[in-house]
Amino acid sequence: MIECYYRLRTDALMLCHNVMSTSLDDLQYQQYFNFDASVLGREEWLNNPALAQINQEFPIKQAGILKMDPHRGYDWHTDTERQLAINMVLPTVQSTKHPSETLFSLDQGQAMQYSFHRMSYQPGSLYLFNTQVPHTVINFALPRYLFSVEFLASDYTTYQNVRDYCFSNGL
Repeated sequence: MIECYYRLRTDALMLCHNVMSTSLDDLQYQQYFNFDASVLGREEWLNNPALAQINQEFPIKQAGILKMDPHRGYDWHTDTERQLAINMVLPTVQSTKHPSETLFSLDQGQAMQYSFHRMSYQPGSLYLFNTQVPHTVINFALPRYLFSVEFLASDYTTYQNVRDYCFSNGL
């Protein structure tokens, strides 16, 4: 089985708090791969020790917020422009568990029924996300805000290499 994601063993609650200190609705969004996206300044995410350490070994191109409106889905896909990401669903005011689902499947599209793996984001947690495994997002009643990190493209910057680095460094 191909690994779909890895939960980093680091606390990102302060990063979450810093990102949410301004109204997420007031950010300047533009279209980016069919999401509303807002780029964050490096100082907003480099204060997180884990991201700063990862950035030294695997340079981060940018980080930002991806917004998805309520009652929307993002079709099954693999990312074309990035091999991996680090993601964190930002909790809403009403609930710490966001009403959305992220699913992975290796056999989706091959038959009427397929197997899938459900990813359950935990509040304040960063996840290394294998964007080369087919995945989808289904969002329910509230806007969904996702903190997402994009790495500079490199043959060395693969999901497995970053995952192994994080694991061996206690991240």
